[in-house]
Amino acid sequence: MEWIKTTQKSVPLLARYLATKHSLGMYISETILHNLKINHYKYVHSDNYVQAFFSKEELDDLYLLLGNAIESGKTNDFLRDYRLCGLELINFCRFINNKRLDILSNSEINKLLEQWIQKYTKLLGHVYNGNFCVNIATQKVLESLSKKDEDEEFRILTEPLAETEIKKRQRRILSFLKSINYPDKEFPEFSKLSLESREELLGIHETYRYLGSIFLTTNKYPYFEDFLDEIKSLSNPKEEQESLQKRKEEILDKLNLNEKTKKLVDELTQLAYYRTELLSYIQKAEYYSVNLFEEVARRLKLSYKELVHMTEEEIQQSLLEQTPTISQEQIISRFENYYIELVDGRVRVSLPEKETIDKENIREIKGNCASRGKATGRVKIIRNSSEISKLNQGEILVTFMTTPDYVMAMQKAAAIVTNDGGATCHAAIISRELGVPCIVGTEIATRVLEDGDLVEVDATNEIIKIIEKNTDITSSNKF
Repeated sequence: MEWIKTTQKSVPLLARYLATKHSLGMYISETILHNLKINHYKYVHSDNYVQAFFSKEELDDLYLLLGNAIESGKTNDFLRDYRLCGLELINFCRFINNKRLDILSNSEINKLLEQWIQKYTKLLGHVYNGNFCVNIATQKVLESLSKKDEDEEFRILTEPLAETEIKKRQRRILSFLKSINYPDKEFPEFSKLSLESREELLGIHETYRYLGSIFLTTNKYPYFEDFLDEIKSLSNPKEEQESLQKRKEEILDKLNLNEKTKKLVDELTQLAYYRTELLSYIQKAEYYSVNLFEEVARRLKLSYKELVHMTEEEIQQSLLEQTPTISQEQIISRFENYYIELVDGRVRVSLPEKETIDKENIREIKGNCASRGKATGRVKIIRNSSEISKLNQGEILVTFMTTPDYVMAMQKAAAIVTNDGGATCHAAIISRELGVPCIVGTEIATRVLEDGDLVEVDATNEIIKIIEKNTDITSSNKF
């Protein structure tokens, strides 16, 4: 069988297991776009390498149907269903959050979990379809523009004009900072702010606190003290670039696109925006679900992290037997390394084989420019949002891919480098909003670079130069 390789986000085993078994194996087909499900899929998760593999034959069939659906104008109906599915999940999770879980029996908890899994994985099916739609729409737009690569014109044409939740949050923070004349004046102690200012800060923090995690990565959401430290780092925001709307119009005039191509560009722009924005539905749902997972972990005498590295069946059986059915040693071994395979509806979990790369002889890494600019700094590898507190102001954020839970790290980074992604991925859209240099699609950055390496990220010319390797073992991520 021929496989198509893609990079995917580093997530706990449970999230990937549920997505594989239910979302790819079933719910991805329950859509207005097509009726195909995925029968063959492999996912490798190791400490510095995350890779997914789809059957080329299945993906080709899927892309053909998606391309037809996009050209026939089904995108809006799909996005409507996507939003409704997300709202249904959020409302159910709010119901769970308000429920007295401690008085329920294990069987009742299991039933809640089953309902949660059904609604959660149905939404993830939409997420996968959204990602696939962006991929095929990108191909179609590039073909229509007679372009081989996603260049600067392509990035501007497909840049969403609508504000993401992250941009709205940043705008509220900057508006607050302006109201207290910061950074012209020293940031006052919270207690010395006016009542109105204190309420505004608390409101911003609470409104967007859910952005701190996605795909069950952590149950530790940002504390208010962390939020205060973060907003001080936004004291010198970069000036807004020339109006995006004006730049789009100039390129459209220059290219003189026909109506079919304009429509494709609009479809891709809309899909790229909602692919990023609708992830917030998952984040809000998980935010309201934390109590359920913490209650299950408490009953099984496990930590949250241990719980989300078990499979669905292991958790359900453990609740029935009132004790974990696999050893703690087995669970912990999955923290950094696990392998999931889907074959005709059956899912298998095991440990992956170690894969090596000759990183000592690599001095330059190439990728694709997502946000122009240049920065030099020390590398910090961030595998998921539970590690973002590791990143210091001005360091180079290197990761597999970003999602909305990375916002605090992205705001502190001097530059962003990812293994995966293109001009319309989350890292690209948000880095341009923040004015941070960004290179995506390197494929190998997390495998070559280590914490503390000194690098120059020249996003404009799409290259990362390794200036100095870190030799301090204590601060390096020696995997």
